[in-house]
Amino acid sequence: MSLLTWEWVLDHLAGCRNAWLSTVRPDGRPHAAPVWIVVTGGRLWFSTPETTTKAKNLRADARIVLQADSGDVATIVEGRAIPGGAGDDVLAAYADKYGEAAPDQDSFWVVEIQSALAWRGHLGSGQVQPTRFTP
Repeated sequence: MSLLTWEWVLDHLAGCRNAWLSTVRPDGRPHAAPVWIVVTGGRLWFSTPETTTKAKNLRADARIVLQADSGDVATIVEGRAIPGGAGDDVLAAYADKYGEAAPDQDSFWVVEIQSALAWRGHLGSGQVQPTRFTP
């Protein structure tokens, strides 16, 4: 089984409807919640309003883990979430993917990926070869 490519990882993330975003609460406890994600220009984006626990956590500590999986295909991204107004490309990708207008462009965050782990195949089969990335 061959190693996966970075393009495969981005395609997998772009194709996933939901991902789980894990953040750190101010008291150190973890917090996980689903988000919708889009990939444009090789960058990963998600949206969450300022009033959410996710956004409040990110304002205090930008570290994240984001996991997208569909059965025996998984990608786990570690990095930081940077607040930033989404451009027209991000808003269009969001509308195309989710079939609805994107939320306020200022509610988007771009993921500064520090490392990623991806695999495909049944974990119990012994046929899985995880691929680690450090862009």
